[in-house]
Amino acid sequence: PFILRRLKKDVEKQLPEKVEHVVSCRLSKRQRCLYDDFLAAGATQTKLASGNLLEIINVLMQLRKVCNHPDLFEERPIVSPFDCIPVTLPLPRAVERA
Repeated sequence: PFILRRLKKDVEKQLPEKVEHVVSCRLSKRQRCLYDDFLAAGATQTKLASGNLLEIINVLMQLRKVCNHPDLFEERPIVSPFDCIPVTLPLPRAVERA
């Protein structure tokens, strides 16, 4: 019936140091197209040329979103191998009447 509780200050001392690994990878063709299209858009160019810090940060966030979550920009239909065309079979008349 007893629950052990530990305080954050006690646990932090026991944790190992954080190690961060940066792995660079290329964008896929789809991501590259979305990225280039977004940068070439007139609205994006206007925001970048305005010099407004908030708008520039917004553009950077949108570019991150293109790289990390391209489906948020342009949805693709989900194609499943389990999606089948309905099969119609001719049934004998005796079965249809029942």
